[in-house]
Amino acid sequence: MKLEIKKISLGLRHRRTFRISEIAGSVIDYIVHDNASPFNLDYYKKTNAILDNFGENKGRILLDERGDNSLVVDIDSVILNLTTEVIDDTLKEIKEKYLPYITKNIHKKFEIKNFNRLGIVYEYEITGEPNHLISRLTNSTFFNAQTGLFRFSTKEIEQKSQIMQKLLDYKNYLIAIGFDEDTLKAKFDYQFYFQPEIGSTGDIDFDRFIDESKNKLETKFLSWLNNEEQK
Repeated sequence: MKLEIKKISLGLRHRRTFRISEIAGSVIDYIVHDNASPFNLDYYKKTNAILDNFGENKGRILLDERGDNSLVVDIDSVILNLTTEVIDDTLKEIKEKYLPYITKNIHKKFEIKNFNRLGIVYEYEITGEPNHLISRLTNSTFFNAQTGLFRFSTKEIEQKSQIMQKLLDYKNYLIAIGFDEDTLKAKFDYQFYFQPEIGSTGDIDFDRFIDESKNKLETKFLSWLNNEEQK
């Protein structure tokens, strides 16, 4: 079984702000015409409205021509999605190019505040048959399947939350492995919840969070998958 990284997504969730549905178009216009923006019109050429379950506008998504890379700005969050072949190179770009622009020219300029969750998702494609993994997960009760989804989450309380009154920060890991007859994919979603909310992005250590997410990806998720393959 061979794992190949395909996409990294980073999102910062804020307190629901309905004003953003009205200004999302202005945000997109600003960043595609700003000379300092990494989301310029030479690369990001499409935009669409994002609708909720009731058909109401909740923001916009900016996409490249193929629709592989995107930026979402909506009433709940700002999310960056990037295809990748080398994790370290893409994480370096996120730290040095994308995050400084997003926090300064989107969050700060358009007064988006009160953040309650920061998350990063690593998406993999897996080459090989899922039957071995299915057998291990079901204790050899089942040996094959045409389609399926294995998913679970686990919580880890931040240490300082245990000693600081009224601080309930914690981390969450979400694991998902899905497959059908043609594809086998895996996701590792690493999240940090802020309770109470963080007022400004200036109070968030993004570099530390990203470095920690990569460490957890390697020591928990990839280590687990590789161990399952070797059994």
